[in-house]
Amino acid sequence: LHENFILFYFILFYSVLHCSCDSQNVRMVNEIYRDLGAIVDEQQGQVDDIESMINSTTSKTKDGIAQLDKAKKHQKGVNKGCAWVLCFLVLVLLGVGGFVFWDEIVGKSDDDDGA
Repeated sequence: LHENFILFYFILFYSVLHCSCDSQNVRMVNEIYRDLGAIVDEQQGQVDDIESMINSTTSKTKDGIAQLDKAKKHQKGVNKGCAWVLCFLVLVLLGVGGFVFWDEIVGKSDDDDGA
């Protein structure tokens, strides 16, 4: 599109410089202006589309960052919860193990005292 724009501009200036001011040349210059205007209008639509896409992308990126921050906080909470559950299970296992083997532990210490 940029090359077409330059070509039309060149033709326009060439026509204006060599204009003998008859009606055909005026029509040709008018036609060139209309073609040039159509190209600019077409490009404006594309520029508007690009601008709209950039704004949409920016908005979606900000939303994505917010969701990542939320997920990070959630994951930290889950990790803390898992650590607490693990600690609780270790304490329960130690308690159960102590209860089951309490007689052997106490029995050995009694045997050591009696020997």
